[in-house]
Amino acid sequence: MHYTLNSTFEQLIKDVAEAMNEVAEFVESEIYWYALQKFEGKAVLIHIPTIKYADNAFIQKIKRAFSPWLEQEKNFKKYAK
Repeated sequence: MHYTLNSTFEQLIKDVAEAMNEVAEFVESEIYWYALQKFEGKAVLIHIPTIKYADNAFIQKIKRAFSPWLEQEKNFKKYAK
């Protein structure tokens, strides 16, 4: 097989990207495990993709999904004073 500088560089980029994904998965797992231990199993890890992969409709859905908790937090802070 004949390798060119471009094909070797492209393979290097793919290998680095794959390694970075593996590291990210490991870190996410560790964060989740730590949260489960710290909060006695009452933890949820939600992976939200980077903004470049999310359109406005996706962002609005995330806001709607979290709005009950955000309102609850606002009310708690308001009455805790």
